[in-house]
Amino acid sequence: MRQIIEELNAAFRPPRPVYLALHHDGGYYHLRWRAPGETGGRRFVELCTSDAGRQVLQALPSTVRGVVLSFEHWRLDLNLASSLCRHEWRRLRDYMAKLDALEACQRKFPE
Repeated sequence: MRQIIEELNAAFRPPRPVYLALHHDGGYYHLRWRAPGETGGRRFVELCTSDAGRQVLQALPSTVRGVVLSFEHWRLDLNLASSLCRHEWRRLRDYMAKLDALEACQRKFPE
């Protein structure tokens, strides 16, 4: 996730048309966009599903917009992978706890 931030920063000099921020929420890490002027705040924008994001995209030259949308696709892929890994980790943790409980029951109630 940090690699995409570094690559975006390498692709665009300040002031950048949009910024990527690594956001931690409820045990999950996600990449989120910030519009220019929002780097210190907590306001995030969804580029393709919010009015604010579409305004940001519309203000960009078409060549820049294409590059930003490529980063958006990468961001979506990474966020999905992060969510799936976190979900699987929780399921595995629950499974291991249940196996431990099963082993304890088998010791307590041998055949």
